[in-house]
Amino acid sequence: MIIPVLMLAMNVAVAESRTEVGAGIGSTGSSMQKGPLYRGFFRTGSGALLLEGGASYSPDRGLDSVGGLVHTLVSIGAESGGETRFQVPFELDTWSAYALADWSFVPREYMNTWTGGPRLLAGGGVAGTNTYYATYDDSAAEPPFTRMEPQGSQLRKFVIAGVSLDFWKDGDWGLRITQIDRIHRDVVAQYDPSSFDASKQFYHRWQASLDLLIRLK
Repeated sequence: MIIPVLMLAMNVAVAESRTEVGAGIGSTGSSMQKGPLYRGFFRTGSGALLLEGGASYSPDRGLDSVGGLVHTLVSIGAESGGETRFQVPFELDTWSAYALADWSFVPREYMNTWTGGPRLLAGGGVAGTNTYYATYDDSAAEPPFTRMEPQGSQLRKFVIAGVSLDFWKDGDWGLRITQIDRIHRDVVAQYDPSSFDASKQFYHRWQASLDLLIRLK
């Protein structure tokens, strides 16, 4: 019991202020959207706790951004036949902005060796999404036989929970591996356009990223 208390006291005593920037590439976190996702962030604080703000961008490239799951569902719906029109609702995130708290299990001054993690991340943000219905396109000459029907754009609020691990070559630059769960709540997917289900559920985007870190001070 005494040793952890002494370590915490030492950490508080020698805590130094840090300001870092980073940029990297990551996954969209959705099987219905292909990447890439570009991201940048700024974080600052002292001791074990940092505050981070950042943004990401993933271009909407039409069918080139549509994930394989969408094409598979469209094909299954077409093969099943029936009189009911089948549609696959999906979203393409184009940008997001977020703020979070970044807490380290390891005293920050040890970053001058090789690691500053593992770390816990928690926060929230907002994303700009383009929404679509995908239907079967029987006029297409070759796969994918998917037609995108735009349904407009919207802002999507979300919360973040995740972990990361920093690797520092020295005190000035390093790499970060991050895995977050981006969570939001919305109505269930509407596959049948002739009826509407107003019930809601939680949706998850499991986003992984690799970032370059640079310490400013």
